[in-house]
Amino acid sequence: AVASSMPLSELRGMNAGQAIAAFSSGLAGLMSSFGLPRESGTVFTSLVIGGLASYLMYHSHANKLAERLVLSMEVETTALAAELQRLQNIASQIASRSRIRQELEQHLAGQVSRQALSNFSAPKLLDALKADPLINGITRIGRDGQALLSVGKAIPDRLRPVTLSDTATTHGVPDEEGIVIAAPI
Repeated sequence: AVASSMPLSELRGMNAGQAIAAFSSGLAGLMSSFGLPRESGTVFTSLVIGGLASYLMYHSHANKLAERLVLSMEVETTALAAELQRLQNIASQIASRSRIRQELEQHLAGQVSRQALSNFSAPKLLDALKADPLINGITRIGRDGQALLSVGKAIPDRLRPVTLSDTATTHGVPDEEGIVIAAPI
C-alpha cells in the first residue's frame, strides 16, 4: 500500500478534528506501507497528540506561574518601598526636633559636654523610640562618624549607611537585624 498525500489547500479548510482524522488516516497508510499494523498509526497519533497537548498545557501553566510571580514581586516591592518611605519620614522627624538639634549644635561647637548632650537628648529620643514599636534604636552620630549617644538597641556599624548625606535621608543594607535609616540633623 502507498500512502497518499493531501494537497495543502484542502488542509486549510479543515477544522482541527478533520485535520487530525486526515493525519491519522495518512499515518495509518504510511505505517501499513512499512508493514506495521494499522493500530500502530493510531498509537503513534495518540502519542503525538498527547505530547503536543502536554507541551501546550505545560507552557500555559508556566506562563501563568510566571505572571503570578511577577505580580507578587511587584506587590512586595511596592510594600517595601512604602515601608522604607515611612521609616525615612520617621527618621527625618526625629532628626528635626529643634531643641535636640540645637543642643547637638552647641556640643559640636564645644559649648556643651558630651555628657550634658546625652543627659538632655536621651529622654527625648527615648520618647521618640517608644512612639513606634518597629524602631529598635536611635543613635546620634557626630561629624567624625562616631556615636555621640544611643537609646534602645545599639546599632551595629555594619548596618550603618556607607555614606551620610547633609541634606537627605540615606539607608544602610538591610539584613536579618533590620535596616538603618540615617537622617541629617
